[in-house]
Amino acid sequence: MNSNSYQQLSLFDDLSEESSAAGPETPADIWEQDAAKRALDELFNLTCQYKTSKSFHDLMKFVTRFRFYSPFNAMLVHVQMPGATFVAPPHRWLRERG
Repeated sequence: MNSNSYQQLSLFDDLSEESSAAGPETPADIWEQDAAKRALDELFNLTCQYKTSKSFHDLMKFVTRFRFYSPFNAMLVHVQMPGATFVAPPHRWLRERG
């Protein structure tokens, strides 16, 4: 594929056939599953930005700044917000940052 005809591929296309054999689902269940699939697809596609040595090196430098988080979670933070300087769960954020 060239860059002009880029098409987002889903990692979950084959799963839709399997889930229909499991029985009827409510529209809310289907919407929730689709939303989760779209979010994961977006994250996987965003990781394609680390194809060069420099971009991968920048990612590794970012990950080392968040030593209390797993490397995978730190990578997710970088993919979603590359300039993040403070990461915390909501209760800690409220307590320390108001």
